[in-house]
Amino acid sequence: MRRNHIIVAAAVVGAFLSIRSCACSHEPLHIATFNIENFGSAEKDTDTDRLLELVSALDADVIAVQEIEDPAVLERLASRLGRYTVALSRCGGGSNMRVGFLFDAKRVRLESLQEYAELDPRGEGACTRGDRPGLLGRFAATDGRRFALLAVHLTALGDEEFASKRRSQWRRAIAIAKSTPVPTAILGDTNSTGWLDDRHGERSFIEDELAAADMKLLTEKLPCSEYFTRQDRLTPSMLDHVAVTSGFPAARATLHGYCRELSCREIPVRDAPPDFARVSDHCPVSVQ
Repeated sequence: MRRNHIIVAAAVVGAFLSIRSCACSHEPLHIATFNIENFGSAEKDTDTDRLLELVSALDADVIAVQEIEDPAVLERLASRLGRYTVALSRCGGGSNMRVGFLFDAKRVRLESLQEYAELDPRGEGACTRGDRPGLLGRFAATDGRRFALLAVHLTALGDEEFASKRRSQWRRAIAIAKSTPVPTAILGDTNSTGWLDDRHGERSFIEDELAAADMKLLTEKLPCSEYFTRQDRLTPSMLDHVAVTSGFPAARATLHGYCRELSCREIPVRDAPPDFARVSDHCPVSVQ
């Protein structure tokens, strides 16, 4: 009888070690977000060759994108990259700026898309006026792991009125993420102009709301993700975030582009990096 117990115990331990070994063998997935300023607009002369370099250097499996004004231009960019498939929102809100994804179909499968006009969890928002939409993509990795990404682009500007609008948008985005049955990340340009100095309590609000929802902010330690012009200075700001529900297997966030090269230092406008005007005022952010 004792011998049978030993055999059973050995089998259980062997099965546990096998499962653990399988879990550890997952290849890491790389997810990124990038606001490509006014991309496709007739008023913005984007250096697409340089943009190709920046996107390729990310080596991300899924990239959430914002400020897409002409879907055809993004399709052409994806065609030149040769790696990515495009999935964009139908709506763009009052600013006609779409959100969406570039994803590597060899690494992940897009199982479904769900659009939330004006980030309304009930699906009752307006498509071509008001706030920009949220786009929820449900993905499966080649090893079977399932996850969801909610691409967002919250309202801009720094006064209390707009900070209040963003608070409402954060609550709606969190409600969508929490209603999704798989681990989910909210990512994109949240326009958190009060993040660095907690102006209008913006940073405190984001941290408190995420904590109450049992969510984690992966970008909380990043010093900036965007630059803006203030008088004769180019000043850093932290606008782009990635927040995940419990169970989302992600590590720390990484900053890319000129934000990283400048170490988020304020500089004279005359020393602005070429990518600031040629590509975007935002820098890519990624997580593994």
